[in-house]
Amino acid sequence: MVAAAVIRLLFCTLNSELLIFSLFWSFQSDDSMVYSPPKPDGRLIHYRVADQHGNVDESEEAKSFLFKGHNVAELTQKLEEETQLLDIFICTRSPLNGKLFPLRLQLPPNNQEMQIVVVPSTSKCMSM
Repeated sequence: MVAAAVIRLLFCTLNSELLIFSLFWSFQSDDSMVYSPPKPDGRLIHYRVADQHGNVDESEEAKSFLFKGHNVAELTQKLEEETQLLDIFICTRSPLNGKLFPLRLQLPPNNQEMQIVVVPSTSKCMSM
């Protein structure tokens, strides 16, 4: 019987750039190997900036960063730094109708990736 162990394989160098590829495996008590992905240290945030009317150019690629904070206030501050905008609203889209809804209370659990729309406070869509 093998106790929980981790094997990490590293593969490096591709065209003089360092490429690191990690695989995490753990041994079960019956000696079988099971893939165990690394636990994320934060959550991946994908964001776009809306215009004054709340419209987002979907043809423009979203920008992304790894967020290690824990609440909406910290995420707002980080997005203000990233976008160089002050006094913003951070919104998510409703999966039902695509409308923007401000994120006010808390972030989703389990460090799930998030799709965010940054809306300037001067936007007409937020003054309703």
